[in-house]
Amino acid sequence: MKIDLTYHPDYAELTSGFKALREIFSDHYRVDSGLVIPTNGATGALDAVFSCTLAHADGKPTDALVSSMEYFDAVRMLKLYGFGLRSVPSDGINYPTDKVVEALRRNAPSLFYLSVPNNPSGRVLSEADLGQILEAVSDKTRVLIDITLIGTPSHCLPRELLNKHDDRIDIVVVDSLSKKRGLVRDRGWAIVALRKSTADRIHPFAHATNLHGMQTAIARMNDVTAESETHEKIRTSQKILDAWSNDFAVYHPSNSNFACIELLTTTGSDCKQRLEQRGIKLRAGADLYIDDKYIRIDMEQPKVLQDFLSALDNILVQ
Repeated sequence: MKIDLTYHPDYAELTSGFKALREIFSDHYRVDSGLVIPTNGATGALDAVFSCTLAHADGKPTDALVSSMEYFDAVRMLKLYGFGLRSVPSDGINYPTDKVVEALRRNAPSLFYLSVPNNPSGRVLSEADLGQILEAVSDKTRVLIDITLIGTPSHCLPRELLNKHDDRIDIVVVDSLSKKRGLVRDRGWAIVALRKSTADRIHPFAHATNLHGMQTAIARMNDVTAESETHEKIRTSQKILDAWSNDFAVYHPSNSNFACIELLTTTGSDCKQRLEQRGIKLRAGADLYIDDKYIRIDMEQPKVLQDFLSALDNILVQ
């Protein structure tokens, strides 16, 4: 006879599913399973890292450094959680590597956030630029590299970062299966900490998705169909945008899920409002915590892109 009075029997299935997913992620990233923590969506992953950073600040002021063009929800959460936010002005659509390096060396933040590919622009930080940034990071700073979008370069993957830097730098990588494996509804994400001491400070189950989400993630881990389809949609969108010409706006090329259009004669907020009157929704500069001359578009919807561009043309020439 076996009797387990530890907890409700259904928890056993939940915890076994979590452990199985953790092992799958471990094999996928080629790191020890103790460094991997499955989470419930991007917000779950960011919440875990931000909360951990705040909880172990030892009463010291907690500040975060970002460029002025970064993932809006990460910036919003940093503000909500009470981080002292320092923003480095971007060089237009380009990442301000030199300015970030200077800011890191001048006053080491508690946390430095970086998305690669960049959200919202889709631009990819080069290996050389990432190397300069990481060389400027001190022991006081935790680095969060967000690789959730399509098109992650190899130099930002956990195994490559470990090979190059070991655990000299407190790096945490946040990755997503949502777009790469078609799991937007199932919230499949993961945190990979390069330092075991950092992973141990994040409760393993507190940020996990439900059992169905875990089982779906396990089933689709090696299925790259969704990612291939997304790449094809992005390529189609690129062709449409490359052929588009407008004297009042500039498309900044992207190989990832999102891209930015820079408006030359109006604001993003005004453009967004006028597009919404035509039934078209998107995010503009103010929504994205960036300069209000940009609008962000989803590159995974080429079928409606031409209609959007026609509406945008009509608005901008008025």
